[in-house]
Amino acid sequence: MEYQALYRKYRPKVFSDVIGQEHIVKTLKNQIAGGKISHAYLFCGTRGTGKTSTAKIFARAINCLNPKDGEPCMECEMCVADTEGRSVNVIEIDAASNRGIDSIKELREDIKYAPAEGTYKVYIIDEIHMLTTEAFNALLKTLEEPPKHVVFILATTDPQKIPATILSRCQRYDFKRITAEEITETIKKYLELEGINADEDAVKYVAYLGDGSMRDSLSILDQCLAYFSDEHITLEKILDVTGDVDISFYKDISDGIFDGDTQKVLEVLSKAMSMGRDINRFVSGYISYLRNMLVAASVKNAKSILDVSEEILAMLETQAKKTSVLKIMYMIERLSKLLSDIRYAANPYVLAEVEFIRFSAGIVITESNTEALEIKIAQLESIIRNGNFRAAPKEENPSPKPDKPVIKKEEKAPDKTAKPENKPSEKTDNGDIDKIFDAVNSIMPELKSSLRSFLSKAELKQGSDGNLYYVCRYKTHADFINKGMPSIKELLSDKFGMEPNIKAVPQAEFDAEESLTDSKEEKESFQEAVKSFFSEEDADDIVFLD
Repeated sequence: MEYQALYRKYRPKVFSDVIGQEHIVKTLKNQIAGGKISHAYLFCGTRGTGKTSTAKIFARAINCLNPKDGEPCMECEMCVADTEGRSVNVIEIDAASNRGIDSIKELREDIKYAPAEGTYKVYIIDEIHMLTTEAFNALLKTLEEPPKHVVFILATTDPQKIPATILSRCQRYDFKRITAEEITETIKKYLELEGINADEDAVKYVAYLGDGSMRDSLSILDQCLAYFSDEHITLEKILDVTGDVDISFYKDISDGIFDGDTQKVLEVLSKAMSMGRDINRFVSGYISYLRNMLVAASVKNAKSILDVSEEILAMLETQAKKTSVLKIMYMIERLSKLLSDIRYAANPYVLAEVEFIRFSAGIVITESNTEALEIKIAQLESIIRNGNFRAAPKEENPSPKPDKPVIKKEEKAPDKTAKPENKPSEKTDNGDIDKIFDAVNSIMPELKSSLRSFLSKAELKQGSDGNLYYVCRYKTHADFINKGMPSIKELLSDKFGMEPNIKAVPQAEFDAEESLTDSKEEKESFQEAVKSFFSEEDADDIVFLD
């Protein structure tokens, strides 16, 4: 007998065989049982989630002569013909191969004819998003008002590429990724039917590799069964076939990285390569491992997101506590770049070694290590943004460091004959600011109407330097007010004896000036916080620019 691949041999024949899509199965069965068949359906979802299989079961059920609660009976002539591939009522079209307007025109001609037997002609169009724009336009009218005996089932992995005019004429069903637990239980049943023994961890790993696709998992299992024919299937055998490594490798290399043990890291990497593992698969698998660790470190209820066992989740959470979220993100970014680089590298293993040494050696601030510097800066920005930096307390009599001489400036006696310098004060004394505001507002009626018009659109504010500002939206408004400023100051002097510093500025200029007026204490506190973040030796070399 000709061999059949597992995913074909165990393809669902009735709705109860469909795995992980209960929400869709229930709706379709209710439609069939209630006689409420729509003319067009859109099945969306990633590969291997059961879109085409469900479409075939639905086509079988609506033509079944004796349906039972929406399920095909699998005994009548229509069901048997469809199962054996003899039915002329179910037409499957691959839109990837028949994507032009001519194919759709042929379909439009074909749907005019009633089915030779049964109730409906069902057109299953797979990868519908591959149709050309002209083909979609040709399908539109047919899809909107098809004959009563026609049902369209459109399947796609990329619904975003389908025009809205097509989407609005279909009932849309989104197929979710199948969980690893559901795939595991299904594979166990198939292995039992095949009379093959397999370890629990081997089956779980095959389910994990499927990444939500039942077909992918069964294809991997098929490959392993062909390689180890009639043998007991273990995790080691699965890893040998796929070229992957056990999760313990990723745990050990992570421990080495977070402990700063470069030797251990290189030993783990060397052991994996000596077992014949592919460096691409190793790096790709480690990225997935770090992603799970990142989730475990970032959310409280990681179990609801991660498709892993309680034991592995506890291990991830423990390892995540040894490092920072930023370090994990940095490693993921670097390894993703590494995956791209090693495709064209003469010696991919050396590139991988360099990257893992970088991780285990820690973050060292050097001119060539710009990525590490960016991490330091990002951490500082986070501290500043959250406002939780605090300067280290200063010693009353700090002792000089032994390795650097202390240079004292020569103290000079003050020259009593010298004239005081006319330095502008940091903050102008404008007296009682509330009185000044009231005085400025009270003289408004005595100003020219044109000047009053511009002043009414400006906002009077006090700057951090103590001066008053008319803050305007546009520079032209500020310029006009400044031209009339002498008359404002003259009135204030004559009526109230006030001579405040006041001028008009654009909003952008006022905001920019205010952002640069941090107090001396805040500046010193920030600089101390920055220095305390680095090592004592590196902090001495930091220079702050004004």
